[in-house]
Amino acid sequence: MKVKRPGLLLLLMLLGSCGSASDPASEYVRRIARVLEQPIPTLRVDNPVPLPAIRELRQPFAGAKVDWVEFAQLHRCDIGDLLGYRNSSLGRVMSASERYRYERRWVTVAARCQAGLGEADVDTRALLERLRAAKARDSETAFWNLVFAGTAMQRWLRESQSPGPDAPSRPSAADALVAISTASPWREPGDARAGSSRALDLALQQLSGADGGGGSTATWRLADAQLRSVA
Repeated sequence: MKVKRPGLLLLLMLLGSCGSASDPASEYVRRIARVLEQPIPTLRVDNPVPLPAIRELRQPFAGAKVDWVEFAQLHRCDIGDLLGYRNSSLGRVMSASERYRYERRWVTVAARCQAGLGEADVDTRALLERLRAAKARDSETAFWNLVFAGTAMQRWLRESQSPGPDAPSRPSAADALVAISTASPWREPGDARAGSSRALDLALQQLSGADGGGGSTATWRLADAQLRSVA
């Protein structure tokens, strides 16, 4: 599954993480039953859908391939080293966070290089346009693999219980989700609204230690069952 706008999913999670601890839906069911002079129905709550494994969520990269002539063209923009790094010993073992930074840097450097070309550099301009498009797609894939197929989000989604009143305070999941949604890979290079990759790493670290999101999904299932019983 390829999601073009992961921010929509983040918004849903944010809404769930901001939910109230009260249960107005249960009170609504009781009031409707009382008005209709009917017994309170027995709720049938659907079983949760198990989360996919991380390896099933990870998306493949399209990659940007160039021949030797095109590789030589890229040296006009001092971009050959950036392209070659991916095939180096360190480039082959990049973490998800490093891969996201690499893809975003590619988009930024290519845009700056393309802007500095003269009108006569038609071939190089066309080459950079193709590479920028491929790298823009790869930066979205890198964002998906880092955030939604990453350990921080998965740990938060799987934790079903919130800490008790005597437990030490934990970071806010809502703040972390807002910070993650700010670091959107579809922002144009130089967009002031786009968060840094360092900020994204910190937000994921905060989300990993926040109250569990699994409890929100249980609340949603209960509310769905309550509303269906009222209908």
